[in-house]
Amino acid sequence: KAGNLYINRVTTGAIVLRQPFGGMGKSAFGPGIKAGGPSYVAQLMDLADGKPQRLGTSVSDPMLAPLAKFLAGKGIENSESGTSLMNALASYQEAWQQEFSREHDHFKLLGQHNIRRYLPVGKLALRLGSGAVEYQAIAALAAGCLTGNRVLISLAPESEINSGGLLEQCVALFGGKASIARHDDDELLGLIASGAIDRLRVLGQSPGNGLLEAACRAYVFVARSPWLACGRVELLWYLKEQSISDNYHRYGNLGEHGAEGRSPVP
Repeated sequence: KAGNLYINRVTTGAIVLRQPFGGMGKSAFGPGIKAGGPSYVAQLMDLADGKPQRLGTSVSDPMLAPLAKFLAGKGIENSESGTSLMNALASYQEAWQQEFSREHDHFKLLGQHNIRRYLPVGKLALRLGSGAVEYQAIAALAAGCLTGNRVLISLAPESEINSGGLLEQCVALFGGKASIARHDDDELLGLIASGAIDRLRVLGQSPGNGLLEAACRAYVFVARSPWLACGRVELLWYLKEQSISDNYHRYGNLGEHGAEGRSPVP
């Protein structure tokens, strides 16, 4: 459990893209997006979705396909919000397959692996406050489960999303990977203080200062950025990044790695 791991080499020398730098746990506070990595600038920007258009991409990922089939049976694509939701599922699938579920080694140095990879947050709470939109909450639920987290949907007392509605039906599709309950701020604060939550993704009105301060004391990052249908950005709030740098040669002997395709020696 570390942001940067160095194997058979000194524990300094982080380089942009080759070894993006950043901590994990108490050595970092925030989303865990690593300095020098390809996503770092995203947290310094304000991003918004454009007008939704049908992408025509089928959702086939085993984690998302049952949800997509269920929503299609409800005729949800016939509305603008439904189109946004289905587009989000397709975009999340694409981002997961191309970026977040894979290990990346951009430089492929001879004698050294430099891996960038993504890990699930773990215990993710999705806090739905006043003004939270149900179709966005369904997409966030899908994002949390797709990225390997256990998702708790926490309805604030003032949330307009009702128990027993479409969202709760979608929660049931993910089995034991997700649950839903209504909590006031004190109950949610207790969950944070007990270590039951590793990260809080907020949709709708932001929690009060007391809850935010409790999250800060417990080193729980609260992601309050607007929800996006763009998976390359939205999925960042459900993951943490890790860099691994491994000198696999021994005095120039490449051993079992000698046949790997690597960059040419200058």
